[in-house]
Amino acid sequence: MKQRKRHSGAVSQPSRKDKDAVRVGHPRSKNGAPSTSGAKAPVDSVGAVRGLKLPPPSESLLVDIEKPIYGGAFLAHAEGKAVFVPLTLPGEQARVRVTESKRGYATAEAEEIVNAAPDRIVAACPHFGSCGGCHYQHTNYETQLAFKQAILRETLERGGVRAPNEIAVLAGEPWRYRNRIRLAFDAAGNPGYRGRRSHAVIPISECPIAAPLLVAAAKAAADVLRQVAPTARPTEISLFCDGSETSLLASVMMAGTEKDRLDDLAKALRERIPALKGVEFATESGKDEQPVVFSQWGAACLAYRAAGFDFRVDHGAFFQVNRFLVDALVERVTTGHKATSPGTFLPALACLRAASLPALLVWLRSSPLLPPRRRSQRTSGAQQELQFDPQPSIFLAAARASAPIPLFPI
Repeated sequence: MKQRKRHSGAVSQPSRKDKDAVRVGHPRSKNGAPSTSGAKAPVDSVGAVRGLKLPPPSESLLVDIEKPIYGGAFLAHAEGKAVFVPLTLPGEQARVRVTESKRGYATAEAEEIVNAAPDRIVAACPHFGSCGGCHYQHTNYETQLAFKQAILRETLERGGVRAPNEIAVLAGEPWRYRNRIRLAFDAAGNPGYRGRRSHAVIPISECPIAAPLLVAAAKAAADVLRQVAPTARPTEISLFCDGSETSLLASVMMAGTEKDRLDDLAKALRERIPALKGVEFATESGKDEQPVVFSQWGAACLAYRAAGFDFRVDHGAFFQVNRFLVDALVERVTTGHKATSPGTFLPALACLRAASLPALLVWLRSSPLLPPRRRSQRTSGAQQELQFDPQPSIFLAAARASAPIPLFPI
């Protein structure tokens, strides 16, 4: 699992000399909803002058925040050197503490926001700032989308790809959209996310961006594990639900492969979580290696309705994580693009990431590029599966020669 690191420094109080200063870190908002107004961030190139020295780690300096950059931080400069500062906003002046200084850049943590940006808001999640999951909850959703557009445009241009004049945005509800979460357990068995810039587990009481079923199931699973299998030593749990939150799959990672009482554990999980259709128990065999499943109960997959089809999605499958955008993504990509060559479609798939699976299958159904013997459809009840085995060289060659099409971030 890719682990994020936690903020390790204490956040200071605002300066009493400056009544406009605000603390970094945000209490829960009253209504939990972001503002709908926002402004786009500037899109200029990241620059750094090598060889110039910054204050050593733990010392602070005053910087002006310029723009968002890939990875969730924001760019500032000090002594001609690029400084990456999370939890800030463009246009803000912040007092930051350098945590790491390298030859070409430095990373820092904001200790105090001296002048706050107009788009700064109170984060809806009480764990924002310490949890390593979200980067932009301290600003409204419209501004978040503008950040993503700016980052995408600059990433393309820095890679030698001319970005279109207009990048269309396909956005959905900003809350409760995730159909998959993966949490770790702390020493007391509480579920939580990895902290920002740390391996530490931040126990959570809620997660506003996740489907409510997932958070409720994580809490219930933690209780069951403590009661039924107190010596099981669970390390992580991965949960995936369908778009309607009626079916759920769970994968529980354990430190060992002890199988005692696993049947009782699976039964207790099913009784406590009615939507649970299947659970697998696995142990991680090593860094960068796939978990080894040593026991499984119930269904190995669930049916996920998307674009008029029921897709079989198993434990850990790569599937679009935004349950509110699956159908819209498929429609956006396939509408107006005839399946006359894969080059008209693959660039969109690269942009869609996980949404490419349903979109690709919908497109392949009418594609003349694949010989009939390589395309077959099997129907079992309401569930349909499309199998194919295309030649990779066909798709790669077509992708290289494809004409540019509009791109949009997710």
